[in-house]
Amino acid sequence: MSEQKEYRQARFTRPPGATEVLLVRHGESAPFREGVPVPLTDGHGDPPLDPVGEQQAERVADRLVAEDLSAIYVTSLQRTVQTAAPLASRLGMEPLVEPDLREAFLGEWEGEMFRKHAAEGHPLMKQVMREE
Repeated sequence: MSEQKEYRQARFTRPPGATEVLLVRHGESAPFREGVPVPLTDGHGDPPLDPVGEQQAERVADRLVAEDLSAIYVTSLQRTVQTAAPLASRLGMEPLVEPDLREAFLGEWEGEMFRKHAAEGHPLMKQVMREE
């Protein structure tokens, strides 16, 4: 019986001098509650992390603490700072604020109205989902 030759996929390795970027989305933020104003930072909704999000941030730190990281970047929104805090603390690093990393500006839907409209099936939200 003859052996079949195998051709494996080459493993990726970074070229010398290349930078690897790890993107981590912030943990779950506090829910929007009608009648409770959501803090804004530079016009963007800026709720803190929910306790679930704080646990997620701890798990991200558990996962990434052994990585060879040279920098941690956050936006000016508190949920990103809070998500990075456990990892930064364990590594003894100070996160660098990069406001341009923020997500899209939602205009009049900022302040968590996006969540409310999505949950209630707002016609414009349905159109956004249809058209992606």
